[in-house]
Amino acid sequence: MFTLNLFFATITISLNKNEMTYKEYVHQQYVNDLFDAAHAKAIDANYIR
Repeated sequence: MFTLNLFFATITISLNKNEMTYKEYVHQQYVNDLFDAAHAKAIDANYIR
């Protein structure tokens, strides 16, 4: 039972650690937009079949 409690505590800690700051969120949105633009451009140029 003690091991199970440790396991869930570890999951909770790792989940809290993965929360993004607002700055990181904005950066991630920027990267996603760049990726989408490059992907659309590749489709238009028929690179992706």
